[in-house]
Amino acid sequence: METLLKVPPGHRAYRMGCKQAHVACWRPPGDDGGVRHTVSVMLPETPPTGIAGALECAFEFKTRLLVIADTHEQVEAFAAQVAAKLGAWVRVEPPMG
Repeated sequence: METLLKVPPGHRAYRMGCKQAHVACWRPPGDDGGVRHTVSVMLPETPPTGIAGALECAFEFKTRLLVIADTHEQVEAFAAQVAAKLGAWVRVEPPMG
């Protein structure tokens, strides 16, 4: 489950040639919706240590995870890390709007 978002012309990514961003979201076990904290990761800007920290934070505080990436491949690589570290988190449609 991944959504493509259009990048507005004023955004830095648009000026670098990215016209859309790939977005994916995961929920922790027991999350039934409503207002929750979310840890977000932007790829490729977030270094591996930042990704590890985000996964630890999501685990400790049972937060949702949101990844915004330049490519589908980056989303899938992040998904593999989520599966390895947070196997109980469920991938869901990103909230839009």
